[in-house]
Amino acid sequence: MTQIRREWPTSTGPDRYRRGMYTFFWRSAPHPALTVFDAPDATSACTRRNRSNTPLQALILLNDEAFFEFAQAMGVRILKEAPADNSDRLVYAFRLALGRPPEPAERQRLARFLDNHAAERDVWTSVSRVLLNLDEFMTRE
Repeated sequence: MTQIRREWPTSTGPDRYRRGMYTFFWRSAPHPALTVFDAPDATSACTRRNRSNTPLQALILLNDEAFFEFAQAMGVRILKEAPADNSDRLVYAFRLALGRPPEPAERQRLARFLDNHAAERDVWTSVSRVLLNLDEFMTRE
């Protein structure tokens, strides 16, 4: 880290949803999420990135406002683009996030979850959060 405290204010307006490549970067004090997810040191060349799996990563994925917004957007996309049947929506959500159809056990578990919730947008945000927090989604083997 650094001896100089750096603030990371959340952008507002049209800047809020700009591409990540346009995010301001302090070389000596990267954003905490970048550090937790093993971003290389910006002061030197990187030929290979280290990969880790820590509880802090899970906390960021579940509690950071940006990741919640990603799940909300995915839920809206599922409702907008997938057929109206929940079973077809689950298949679409898995293809969107993981590039594969759900296994029978995954489909059953999430179908039970969908049956127990009423608010359509909220439940698909929750399903999206589940998919976006899977190790299979977050790591590349």
